[in-house]
Order: sequence, then structure tokens, then C-alpha cells
Amino acid sequence: YGVYKKWIIAKCREWNETFMLPTRSPHLKIDTSQPGLVLARFGDEELRFLTRDVTLMPAANITLEELSRLFGEGLTQDRARLVAEKIVGITVKCSSGPGQSASWHWSGQ
Repeated sequence: YGVYKKWIIAKCREWNETFMLPTRSPHLKIDTSQPGLVLARFGDEELRFLTRDVTLMPAANITLEELSRLFGEGLTQDRARLVAEKIVGITVKCSSGPGQSASWHWSGQ
């Protein structure tokens, strides 16, 4: 845990208190061409957000399953470091409340 503590804290701070928008949704069109604004279009509706309030997520939807996957993929992207630190498995569990969670697991073996 100590190896990744700083990364985990930074990622939690980055995602905390922001509105997450999925960039891979087939139903949602996201426009970041206007400085300082993120426009999200769903059908005939348009929502405007300040850029500083939004985190664009490379996911089809914002679910616990997707969040645990994204977090886990971030932790495991440096495979050489995992090998050097002798890390053979990582499990990420995201929860939105009692009894509501999803897990993602990576195994280096």
C-alpha cells in the first residue's frame, strides 16, 4: 500500500466533489470547445458545467463497476514498477453505501 499511497490520495482528491461525465457513452455528447465550459448533450437537452467542476471519465457510464476498473487500471499501468515492488495482485473496491459496492481485480500471475 505504501508504494501507491500518494497516487491513491491524489486520485481520490482529483475525483472528489466533481461531477463525473462519461466520455464513451453512446448517448451523451460532450463538447469542451468553449473555454471554461463543458457542454453535455443528451438527446435534445444540453447541460452546461464549469470545467473546474467536471471530471471527464473514459467510461461508457459512471457506475461503481466502471469507477473501480478505472481506479485499478490507473494503479496497474506501470507494470515494471509492479514487478519491481513484487506486487502480484490488486483489488479495488468502490462503494456508494452499505451493501452497494463493486470490485475490480488485477493479477500479475
